[in-house]
Amino acid sequence: MKLICKREDWSEWHAQQLARSVGDDPLCDLALYRGMVEDGSANLYTFRDAQNNPVACYLLTVERYGSKREAVIVAAASVGQGLTTPVLEHIKAQCVGCDSIRAHTWRPGMVKRLKEAGFMPAETVLRWTNGK
Repeated sequence: MKLICKREDWSEWHAQQLARSVGDDPLCDLALYRGMVEDGSANLYTFRDAQNNPVACYLLTVERYGSKREAVIVAAASVGQGLTTPVLEHIKAQCVGCDSIRAHTWRPGMVKRLKEAGFMPAETVLRWTNGK
């Protein structure tokens, strides 16, 4: 499958896809993501198929730690199976100037696919909420 990736503005399609991918995590705020795209603090990229249909998207930022740069996949989604590998390969090539790429996910299947793509666990995050 031939895929074209380009930076795009936020749309309802992106909101629907990213809402599905983040599930019900209260800290994954679509309004925040949209604001990050609109204010330029994150870039939103969309993969389109040969018929120009959107099939995957991801939100990417770059964080600096002294002289190091780490790309962060803030959120990502696709409309079908089998797109993780080509999307991750594209992101790796896109981020060649960074020292590392970090991705956050709560989905076990995505953890498995990220490990298969060479990502290694870096930390475990535990959250306590006070009921608010």
